[in-house]
Amino acid sequence: MTNSTGKADLHTHTFFSDGLMSPEALVEYAVTQTTLDVIAVTDHDTVVGALIAAAYARTFSTDFRPFEVIIGTEVTSADGDILALFVEKDIPAKMSAAETVAAIHEQGGLAIAAHPFAHAPILLRGDGMKGVGRLIADVPFDGVEIRNGTPTEFFSNRLTAMRNRRWSRRAETGGSDTHYMPTVGSTHTRFPGSTAAELRSAIESKQTAAGGHVYSPFLIVSLIHQLLNQELPVRHIPIERNSRWMLSTSPAPIIK
Repeated sequence: MTNSTGKADLHTHTFFSDGLMSPEALVEYAVTQTTLDVIAVTDHDTVVGALIAAAYARTFSTDFRPFEVIIGTEVTSADGDILALFVEKDIPAKMSAAETVAAIHEQGGLAIAAHPFAHAPILLRGDGMKGVGRLIADVPFDGVEIRNGTPTEFFSNRLTAMRNRRWSRRAETGGSDTHYMPTVGSTHTRFPGSTAAELRSAIESKQTAAGGHVYSPFLIVSLIHQLLNQELPVRHIPIERNSRWMLSTSPAPIIK
């Protein structure tokens, strides 16, 4: 077993759902502006963004430091949100949590309970960010997201960790739940090794740990500023990779 410790963000979004960056821009930022070794792209109910991000990372692997993208999606189950990692196809929405986890496992993927005790719907009176709650004890999840980067989840993260350790003892993971580039990697998963395969093995053997912190709510000021200045969503990639990427894809990606 390797003595090195890797860092992965297992919960990220692009503009293929409700994120504010292209898959390509997300990869560029993660590689150049963070110390992450792995990211999972988990757009809501679609793997398209993840497939593009993974293709981009592979295409420019010789340009980048060692870095990998896991194909994933955040599935809207009838009981709450579930991260599907290491899948290749969309998982149908609105099935029960148990059916969703079974469908993920049928693809050879891993199922992570996302923000299972999320406070955001209560605090914001919205329907988004729903967790599976006490089902973490009854459904065969491979892991539980005990640390989510959203500021509303500061207290629910602690509650989730306590309940997971008491009820289910699943592998513990962290993810930024980023929709805005500066928050990528703010919360993450630490694991023995540095590759996606080693991360998977660590989840399966419960050798992961959640790290990082919820991101500052003051970032919302910067977000609003960028929205007003029409700087979002971020689509651009460095000019030296732009033409090569456009030639390698069909249809060509949208580049600002």
